[in-house]
Amino acid sequence: MLEDDLQRVVLCGNIDPQTHVTGINIAVLGYTEENGKFFVEDYCYSCVDEPDILPSLSTDKSSKFLTRKSRSIISDSTHLLDSLLSQLVASVAVDIMPGEFDPANHLLPQQPLHPCMFPKSSKYSTFNVVTNPYDATIDGVRFLGTSGQNVKNISAYSKITNPLDVLQKTLDWAHLAPIAPDSLNSYPYKDEDPFIISQYPHVYFCGNASKMEYKFYRNNSVLMVAIPEFQKTFSALMLNLRTLEVQPIAICKEVL
Repeated sequence: MLEDDLQRVVLCGNIDPQTHVTGINIAVLGYTEENGKFFVEDYCYSCVDEPDILPSLSTDKSSKFLTRKSRSIISDSTHLLDSLLSQLVASVAVDIMPGEFDPANHLLPQQPLHPCMFPKSSKYSTFNVVTNPYDATIDGVRFLGTSGQNVKNISAYSKITNPLDVLQKTLDWAHLAPIAPDSLNSYPYKDEDPFIISQYPHVYFCGNASKMEYKFYRNNSVLMVAIPEFQKTFSALMLNLRTLEVQPIAICKEVL
């Protein structure tokens, strides 16, 4: 169904409504049939700027990603995480973003976890608590992604079930979460929308996937990555910033 401020009309023809969700900005070309339905001959979405040219790095630099288990943090688990992160931030920068069941605000965009939860790690300037969604540039490589709530919600209200397919659709739609605030809780915004994608990132990711998947899109200019849920897979991934090569990392359960 296509809707604007004045009317709504049922769509048919060369479009599959089950691969679309509410909130998408779309332009359709076609005609109205005698039964009142609009037959779609063609359609297009909002335009998005291409990503900047990747910088030429002289050495291989890597970023590591993992998604913690998707359930409420208890005090002991937080202390263990803080101890682990404090060892990492002593030598590398670490950004930690909240998820669906973390002690942060429930509405998107989620604000950063409070630094007092990480008394050891927060002493280091290399430790950063960030928002969800998260947009950052590391050595000229732009990252954009979420902990997975938007991907999960879009899959629930459409027949798009693969996380990478959902990521690709949101890039096509130029919007991280078109279903918000209808079926995905978010802050109401009157004059601006923080979820609009005005330029493609180099790396586009989602967390809490059932398994690790990745593929390139837009003539290999955008790398889409589904980061697996750590509690179920005990795996993380490492990304080479020079080549955008993805390398999985398996962690033995006995060391946790």
